[in-house]
Amino acid sequence: MALYSFYRSSSAWRVRLALLFKGIPYEYKAINLQKREQYSDEFKKLSPLQLIPVLEIDGETLVDSIAIIQYLEEKFPEKRLLLPKDLLQRAHIYQVVFLISANIQPLQSSRVLVGALEQILEKTAGKYCFGDNVTLADIVLIPQVATSSSFHVDMAPYPTIQRVMKALYELPEVKASLPANQPDAPKS
Repeated sequence: MALYSFYRSSSAWRVRLALLFKGIPYEYKAINLQKREQYSDEFKKLSPLQLIPVLEIDGETLVDSIAIIQYLEEKFPEKRLLLPKDLLQRAHIYQVVFLISANIQPLQSSRVLVGALEQILEKTAGKYCFGDNVTLADIVLIPQVATSSSFHVDMAPYPTIQRVMKALYELPEVKASLPANQPDAPKS
């Protein structure tokens, strides 16, 4: 299994988190977006969209972080689950997942949407976004909140998100997934 990634990509970070939480080994293949390597003819054969992340698994190529994570969740059900069995709980988690991945990320952390996320998590959060187990919602939250700091989003009005993030950053899988800990990250 190979993950084509860029250390600073929030979408690729989601997949790294899922692989780490599920304990699935993978080969990291760096694609330098700053050097525009995603536009090479070779990479275009893997990803016609010329986007990352890309996961090569079992002779197949998958693109889109949420689709990749969903595949991993279903292919490896014996590994740590990121989605509960209960359909209603899953639906609530997917609400948060798509709020972040389809609405907040493209707008780069719009304060209105982050406020909506805070209101949802006030009702659902335990230690993490949904109770005391890491779910897919946490996996999409981590890169988005980390990225929001580069856009100078004041997180003070969002205490639930801050508390959940603090708990998540204590986990070894999260520490291993950080952009600075990736093989293609610049060493300072």
